[in-house]
Amino acid sequence: AGYTQIPLIEAAKRLGCRTITASIKGDYPGFDIADESAYVNIADPAAVVEKAREFQVDAVATCGLDLGMAAIGAVCEELDLPGPTAEAARKASNKLDMKEALVKAGVQTARFICIHNREELAAAMNLLPFPVILKAVDQMGSRGIYRCDTPEEVYENYGKTMEATGKDYCLLEEFIEGEIFGVEAMIQDGRVVYMLPNNIEAFQSTTPTPVGHSVPFKELDELGEQIEEQTKKAISSLGLDDCPVNCDFIKKDGKVYVIELTGRSG
Repeated sequence: AGYTQIPLIEAAKRLGCRTITASIKGDYPGFDIADESAYVNIADPAAVVEKAREFQVDAVATCGLDLGMAAIGAVCEELDLPGPTAEAARKASNKLDMKEALVKAGVQTARFICIHNREELAAAMNLLPFPVILKAVDQMGSRGIYRCDTPEEVYENYGKTMEATGKDYCLLEEFIEGEIFGVEAMIQDGRVVYMLPNNIEAFQSTTPTPVGHSVPFKELDELGEQIEEQTKKAISSLGLDDCPVNCDFIKKDGKVYVIELTGRSG
């Protein structure tokens, strides 16, 4: 019911859909414009499935928000609706599962190491070149994510990353210094039917934070074929289907690398 969902709710209503906003109780604008409200924690897939059955929904979606991704997969699978499977949605919601799937499929992505303690952290710093980036695997946006240029910064930020996550591990990842961009796509019946590479304007803080997007993508002629190949491989690696896809990339020296992707629009 947060503000990011307002355009989605409005678009659904323009299509003649009856809209039900799902969220915990609070002063959220989506409650005011949707036709009905389902009070539920969208981070709890089982609870969302129960509410979806109660309201007899025909479809479930979100945009610009990762928190409910696992719940969307669970609802689609349990109610036999078009959309990602629970397994695909789970992989899209956990950066470790996602990275392992990307690497297994041969997708161009940054090297990473899973970290459970400071001993593993110290060993990992000998295996990756600086700068590196610490990542909480279960957060969205830039929460629990810190770029580190020195070992001292790694140790300093490790505690912050572990405080931000609900897991007992995080990722230490190679930080590819390049220019970020995005791809919006739609996949249906295993086929990518729409793909829109876009420029990202980023505010440079501890990590690049997107503040705006534009099209056409300025290097489409040079990188378009490579972007299409990597996007399709990344989508396939997670098993995403019958859903929008939002994929973040970084480009350096004529090569594009997948940062992360998920089964919803950006």
